[in-house]
Amino acid sequence: MVLCLYVFCSVFSVTSTQCNNTIVNSERIPKAIQKSLIVSLSIYIVSIYISIITNTSSTTYIEGIGYKGWFESGNSISAILVLSTFIVLSSILKIRSKAARAYVVLILTLVGVFLMTLIGTRVGLIGFVVATLCFIIAQISEKIATKAGFSRKNFTILLAILLLLVIVVITAGSLTLKRRQHLKNMENTIIDESTGEVSHLTGDLTTIRNKIVNNELEENFMTEAQKQSILDLYDTARKYNVSNTNTRMQQLIYHCMLIKNQKNPILILFGNGYLTNTNELVWEMEFPAFIANFGIIGFALYMGPFLTILIKAIITVFKKFKRIDAEYTMLLLTVLLSFILSTLSGYTFFNSSSMIIIIIANVLLVNKIKEVNISCEK
Repeated sequence: MVLCLYVFCSVFSVTSTQCNNTIVNSERIPKAIQKSLIVSLSIYIVSIYISIITNTSSTTYIEGIGYKGWFESGNSISAILVLSTFIVLSSILKIRSKAARAYVVLILTLVGVFLMTLIGTRVGLIGFVVATLCFIIAQISEKIATKAGFSRKNFTILLAILLLLVIVVITAGSLTLKRRQHLKNMENTIIDESTGEVSHLTGDLTTIRNKIVNNELEENFMTEAQKQSILDLYDTARKYNVSNTNTRMQQLIYHCMLIKNQKNPILILFGNGYLTNTNELVWEMEFPAFIANFGIIGFALYMGPFLTILIKAIITVFKKFKRIDAEYTMLLLTVLLSFILSTLSGYTFFNSSSMIIIIIANVLLVNKIKEVNISCEK
């Protein structure tokens, strides 16, 4: 994926020059990428609706809640659709053809309805709302930076769209909210046999912990550091009243304890791999997992190029604030969101399909950075 980022940045790089305050920029490449993304987004969302209509869609969760089409992971398809929405919104106002813009709005509407009501993930519900809000903020920021007047009509339309989305969720309902209520109801059904009280770990982890305490765990099933980390996880989860359905928090605590208990600088540098013995402890929070599983060196090799682009883009905002337009802002927020989703949700930097979307966002942002930082050539 790092190599793919390098190739994309090289092949799809645009050159810009500025003479006499006039920017001459090749728009052909960015437009081609945007068109490709819109085609991809169309295929994704149309296929999902076909699967729902034909009753061939798999469910997002094992409880039978949510629709995710024919795709492998609900969180990964949520990330793909949300990040694609950000990128498409970044240049939607540059689409001159009314028919083309109407088509894009239709696709985004279908995406919004699906993410907010049908897929059942928090990434989908919250992500699309955030995308809409960011689009509004980006437009306002551009007007402030350029000291241009903001059309009350445009502002009213944007707020109306956001209000419509809220109404859709309230009236049609959201499987995301249904999923959260289901998890809430599950909490009281997972009992810790050693105490007779509601457990603060998942059922499997509670069983493993009790086997460790009673010296009943299969031989060589875990290292001593892993066993101690399970015990530390149990104590910490009870101390801070962690919900037994909050698997990501349990994973975070376990891996932090594992690093501490291993006491091995080599593993800190090069990572400990997936030293877990149950699927529930495979770290879904990718960003911190890079450090634990791949080590500091692995983290730098993989995430370094992406973080470099993000940092450079943020620095450019402070240096060239008056030249930052709405498209730049949306692309910057897309790249930033990829790290946020990687940390809170996962299925982004470890998923090849969503990684292509992330790479596209980075390539477009690199081109915008070049455009903003252009120097006059005589």
